[in-house]
This record gives sequence, structure tokens and C-alpha cells, in this order.
Amino acid sequence: MTGQARRKQDQLCRQVEERLGLVLAGELADPLLQDIYVAAVEPEPGGVNLVVHLALPPHRSDISPIAVLQRLAGLRAFLREEIAAAIHRKRAPGLLFRVEHGLPGAPDDDEEEQP
Repeated sequence: MTGQARRKQDQLCRQVEERLGLVLAGELADPLLQDIYVAAVEPEPGGVNLVVHLALPPHRSDISPIAVLQRLAGLRAFLREEIAAAIHRKRAPGLLFRVEHGLPGAPDDDEEEQP
């Protein structure tokens, strides 16, 4: 990948991370999703989708990552529309979500949504 292509990819990830963070933080009136934050967004290895790493705060151990993934699946079209408007591109990338309790990368229970 060329340097320019890598910069564009990094820029896209930052834009998606920023927009999803704003949507999750205040634009959804959903108690299940209100404490979730976007920890990182990265390109899917060898794919065209973006992997969105979401973190549940440690004090919300009552929330199941599977329940979060199910709720996000119902919001997929809305989230892609929000991203498309924010990034000013013809097509919004596909999103894969990974939800973790606590700090991202910690060896806790985590779930990953399959495409």
C-alpha cells in the first residue's frame, strides 16, 4: 500500500471513529448503548470493511456484548447513513463490531460480530 493510500485509510478510520463516537454518546436514546465508547476503528485485514472496537465500561458488567451486537445490527442502516454523511464519500464502508468489557485488549470476555 502506498503512503498516500495508507494516509487516506487512516483518515477514513479517524472520521468513522469520531462520527460513531458522537452518535453513540448523544444521538441515540438507548440505555443499552449510552455508556459504550468507540475505542478504535481499523481496516479489516484483507477486506473492505472497517472493524469498530467498542468498549463497555467496567461498571456495566450487567450488559452482554451479544445484546449490544444485536442492538447495533438493528441500527446498521442508520449508522452507515450517519457515516456516509460525515465522510462525504460515495459509499460508506461496511462495519464489523467488536465489543469488550473494560479496557480494549484486556483478556476479558469479548464477542465479535461476523459479517
